[in-house]
Amino acid sequence: MTQRMSLGLACATLLACSGTTAMRDTIDLDNHPDCRARMESPLDEVLENSMRRAHVWLPIVPYRASRVSDAVPQSDEALPRKDGVRYLAVRSFPTRMVFAKDGRKIDLSKRTFVYDQALAAIYLTWTGDLTRAADLCATIELLQSADGSWGFSFDSSEDGFYNRRYVRSGTVAWAAYALAYYEQRTGDARFRPALLRALEHLEGRRVKDAHDRRDGLVTGGRGRWTEDFSQFFPDPLHPAAITEHQFDAHMLARAAKTLGAPGLEPDAMAKAIVDRLWLGGDGHFAVAAVKDDLDKKRALDSAGGWGSLWLGSVGLEDRSRASFEFTRTAFAVTSKGLRGYRPYLDPVDGKVLDADEPRLVFVEGTMAMGLAALRLGERDIAEQVLRSGLAMQCVDGPGLPYANETLGEFPRSPSVASTLWYLFLAGEWRDPSKHAPIWSAK
Repeated sequence: MTQRMSLGLACATLLACSGTTAMRDTIDLDNHPDCRARMESPLDEVLENSMRRAHVWLPIVPYRASRVSDAVPQSDEALPRKDGVRYLAVRSFPTRMVFAKDGRKIDLSKRTFVYDQALAAIYLTWTGDLTRAADLCATIELLQSADGSWGFSFDSSEDGFYNRRYVRSGTVAWAAYALAYYEQRTGDARFRPALLRALEHLEGRRVKDAHDRRDGLVTGGRGRWTEDFSQFFPDPLHPAAITEHQFDAHMLARAAKTLGAPGLEPDAMAKAIVDRLWLGGDGHFAVAAVKDDLDKKRALDSAGGWGSLWLGSVGLEDRSRASFEFTRTAFAVTSKGLRGYRPYLDPVDGKVLDADEPRLVFVEGTMAMGLAALRLGERDIAEQVLRSGLAMQCVDGPGLPYANETLGEFPRSPSVASTLWYLFLAGEWRDPSKHAPIWSAK
């Protein structure tokens, strides 16, 4: 149900991402004494080099497709490429991973998830690599649909597959935020038309019914795959208001407001998020709202790291700390010398890990918890997360893996999203006055 924890959903969105990869064993620091030593080295001695290696590793490639096609029912469209514009894409999982189902195979190393594309553009803008940031934003603009949305993923080779009609509001918000943040930092408004279309799309997804539990919130999107992922239906709407998507949309709304762009009203949206989704007695957010009720499952992003970061960004420090403390206790994982946080405690989207597997470290979510800890003044916990990142980079790097082992739909494979969240955390650690541009109060 959540945006990034359901990589399996994202993979399934491609062509049925199931099967095995070459790496199924758990990262075991006892088998990597050099990496354990690196993890225990003085942080300031190793962090700068680690960040440089991770930055150089980012797999950013030219995007050359001139046409895109979507899943069943088949579609084929020309892309409105502009002369003189360089288009770039980031490959989300650049290490070759071939998944198979029913005789079909897919190499995930050629896929780009739009969220990862946006995250890379935000990071490069933040670090001053503005030419490549603009080229990533140009591809985001190129792939925007006429209704202002974006699909979930596309093929970064010349294959041209783009699951345009599988839309999730969180993806739309992140893509639009990348464009807005680029304009904030540079004053370059070339992507403003695409930003305005996205804002209009998300505003159209907001529920406006005082008798509805989702009132003021953005619904999930549209598009559905069959359970075996053999067929795709583009029209069904995703009616739940997913908590994670609200954080994304609010971050966009605040950025758009600073630019004078009309659309989502951040103050009203913030109130709706707290009023509709916060579980006061439990000290964390529900995972989603439906028409008449809340989905109270516990997911790392909505309950913890992202929830805590969002609450801090709107000045709700007590709740930010409550959300963080709940998650720090409930989701903590120690696995073969590595510490981190589990992706969820309850089945989400009907997906259950092996016996609710307690040893799985969701790396991206762990880095978000580190950033939340840093902003709450819990530097010891932030340092612990950074040291886990150093160890994973040492074993599988220079990119950080998506998870500490391949389990269910969580691959142990170097991941752009995990690596970028590590870089955001490490960058803010080294200079706390320079907040990473993700749910920042500054």
